[in-house]
Amino acid sequence: MPEPRDDLRDVQAMSDVETFVYEAVASCAVERVAPRVRDIVRMTELDEGVVRASLDDLVCHGWLVTEGDRYVLGPHDWGLEY
Repeated sequence: MPEPRDDLRDVQAMSDVETFVYEAVASCAVERVAPRVRDIVRMTELDEGVVRASLDDLVCHGWLVTEGDRYVLGPHDWGLEY
């Protein structure tokens, strides 16, 4: 399990790769599909190791949740803080 990164709680702190992987999972959620790693690799055309590392970080910080070998969006609040 990767070491938690406090900065990842802010969506703007995600790396470009983490954002890309998250958006791939989010696009599947629109169609009520929970993708597997191989699906995300195919969608993003990123190396599987890169995808797995990004997924681990995103799960570790609650942005994504696993359901068996599939990934779904974690609980979120898109409200703005002022």
